[in-house]
Amino acid sequence: MKFRLVLDEPREHDKFHEVRGLKFAIDAFAASFVESITVDYDSYEDSFMVINEAGPNSAC
Repeated sequence: MKFRLVLDEPREHDKFHEVRGLKFAIDAFAASFVESITVDYDSYEDSFMVINEAGPNSAC
């Protein structure tokens, strides 16, 4: 499963998490596959990496 980091409006069944004052919404189905994630920014590639501790990583 791939994960994307996007700016979007929250949806009815999303799960919400707040980290350091930033609110994140995650699709309820995808949330069942995520235990812990890290979002990292690569300034060289000018992109974000979503690191899922329980599975594959995704880039955006």
